[in-house]
Amino acid sequence: MFSYSRDDIIDDVEDLSVSDVLFLGIVNCSPAKITRIQKLSLFASRILDLGPELSHYAFDYGGFSNEMQGSELSLENDGAVLKDHDEFTLTSYGKALLEEASNDPRFKGIIDRLPGIVAYLESLSDWDLKQLSYIVYPDTAVKSTIKHMMDLDASAVGDFRIRRDLSREQMQRMLLQSKGSVNVLDRLKDRGSVIVSDVNGNAVLVTRNHDRYITAERVIRFR
Repeated sequence: MFSYSRDDIIDDVEDLSVSDVLFLGIVNCSPAKITRIQKLSLFASRILDLGPELSHYAFDYGGFSNEMQGSELSLENDGAVLKDHDEFTLTSYGKALLEEASNDPRFKGIIDRLPGIVAYLESLSDWDLKQLSYIVYPDTAVKSTIKHMMDLDASAVGDFRIRRDLSREQMQRMLLQSKGSVNVLDRLKDRGSVIVSDVNGNAVLVTRNHDRYITAERVIRFR
């Protein structure tokens, strides 16, 4: 690995994009293959409302981001990430970049909130994560060549309970005891997501689809 100074890191952070930081942040949470990184970046972009800085479009295997693909290639070429058996990990240089990026106002919010998003979805296998993305973001599944292999009407994916076609009134009742959670419905954009607390204090992923809502709640099973 090449040597670098503190000044090198500061200069290199100035050249980072949102997708670079998202890639580094996801891999920092846990080593992952590119398919999982792509899907986690899809959830993160919809939850964090990253807008035009990071876009995902329908592709053969669901939501795909050209920006994330570009970051994969550039970060590996620059020595910030290492791929072994198709799984990415951060190098010491990549960790230094991410640490310094957390001081940059452009990236601080992303870096602070990303671990919670990844942790919420961490129990899902790569396949289940893909299936959940098809269900909550149907716009990204329209060109998929494998969606016929999935039950897109399933009431559960992994340990997530799915509820569909909920009205605003139903969502208000679900979130009634958390004023902040109810208020967030007014700010939620179409196809956008948010993780909120329901009346029982459980974390729930809420996604707006036109004027209806889809929820994905992780159910903790005790053995």
